[in-house]
Amino acid sequence: MKMKNVFAPDSEPYRFLRDAQRESYSMSRQLVHPAICKNIIQELEAHNFLEDMVELENTDQLRDLGMTHSHMLHASLVGMLAHVEPETTDPLPQFSVRVFEPGEHSTTIHRNHPSIGPWAIGITLEGKAPFNVYRQDQLSNYPDHVLPLYGDLRDPIPEETLDTSTGSAWTLYTRHERIPHSGGLVSSDESRKLLIFYDTSSIYTP
Repeated sequence: MKMKNVFAPDSEPYRFLRDAQRESYSMSRQLVHPAICKNIIQELEAHNFLEDMVELENTDQLRDLGMTHSHMLHASLVGMLAHVEPETTDPLPQFSVRVFEPGEHSTTIHRNHPSIGPWAIGITLEGKAPFNVYRQDQLSNYPDHVLPLYGDLRDPIPEETLDTSTGSAWTLYTRHERIPHSGGLVSSDESRKLLIFYDTSSIYTP
């Protein structure tokens, strides 16, 4: 399988990553080919990874367990990052899986932990829900730096939002700042399945 078959036509994956370097985040409505997402779901399920709150799994397993499509997606992203930011070695050594049921909010408004980064890349494998980013001061009045979502007029308006679906992607780049963000209400009949690649050895200095 070649890298060009992993990404959707006209998805511009290098631009997706370079935009994040400039803005500290980036979104793509269709980055990964839907057929690849479907195969990744099957691989995750076959190896008991398709569960909410699967955390801190080593991405070497994707190769070692013969998870061909999952490994190719990871390897393709790592290969591109080697060109975009060559000083960062082994940028995505871990993965997590999130599964959100229909009608649920995916997350609160929050920032990633300072140890996560500089890259975190999330791929929606199935399901529909918004991904939102907010102003830096959105969490200033909340001592826990977390703001719940209610699905009504109490929710703040995000600076930018993307209605994610199969193959959609976001990336958070924490070299310069940690952006407040959230996952919105799951609007699809099926659960939202999210695969996240990241590192936990970042030393964030604002």
